[in-house]
Amino acid sequence: MRSAVAAERAGAVGDTGDPPEGATPTAHSTLRLRDSLPLRATAERRRPRNLAAMFQGFERPPWWAVGVMALCVAFLAIALPIAIDRGRVSPSELAAAESAVGSPTTSSPTSPPAPPSPGGEPATSPDETRIAIAALGDAYTAGSAMDSGEGRRWHELLTAQNSWDVTPYAVENSGFAAGRDEGRSFPDRVPEIVAARPDVVVVAGGHDDVDQPPAQVEEGIRRTLGDLRAGLPDARIVVVGVLWPGTAPAAVFGINGALREAAGGVSATFVDALNTGWFDGANLSLIGPDGTYPTDEGHVALADRIAAALVTAGVPTQV
Repeated sequence: MRSAVAAERAGAVGDTGDPPEGATPTAHSTLRLRDSLPLRATAERRRPRNLAAMFQGFERPPWWAVGVMALCVAFLAIALPIAIDRGRVSPSELAAAESAVGSPTTSSPTSPPAPPSPGGEPATSPDETRIAIAALGDAYTAGSAMDSGEGRRWHELLTAQNSWDVTPYAVENSGFAAGRDEGRSFPDRVPEIVAARPDVVVVAGGHDDVDQPPAQVEEGIRRTLGDLRAGLPDARIVVVGVLWPGTAPAAVFGINGALREAAGGVSATFVDALNTGWFDGANLSLIGPDGTYPTDEGHVALADRIAAALVTAGVPTQV
């Protein structure tokens, strides 16, 4: 009797409600299966079917919290793309940065910049072993059809013979008053010379001013030399008297005298080419067939005499 009861209890504990394979369901097992169906249906009903059902138990947030969240989302939507865009580097900016930094495989050694002058201003010549000289003049400096051309003018000969870099600021048919209507007179060209910051300035003109009103010529002389001295207070200025072949008219002597006086007023060196016969007498052979401008030999003579004037003014031939 006891063993029968134990067996019945063991069967009740291990019974799953499903009859063994091939066995016929009994009334007891059928009753257990029917009793379990309402529990399964209840479980299916309690399982949430969508996201809205999942949050049915939560309270709705206040309106101000929703507004703050909306503002934060809008701020991120606007600010984040801007921040990302600012962090980008364009190809041109990257190339410029690489060029500024330099690459050890492509960069080449460069010479150091010229040191400043004692006054704190930049050196006037890239090569400190040479002296920068500006030559302000007319066709006696620029050259004419009477000479052989490039390399044969007096300023080029001075550059080749000495430690001087002579740069011409010369235009034909110009002078202290001549060419003023076209903006190419001597006073008009002074700013360019001042900007170049030469160590020395040679002024050689007056030949083309013989037909100009004397008052305008004298005013142009004072303005030219005065502006040079004001713009280049430490430069040496050498003023060459009027270059005239043969016997000069009275107007030329008047111009020559005005040059002498104005040169003294700005502490410049005056060289009297007119009264010492640079192109008079036997030296007329240095003038070409046009009777006005020098030949190659005439430029050689000009180079020698202007070089001597520069040395007299204290300009060294070697640095």
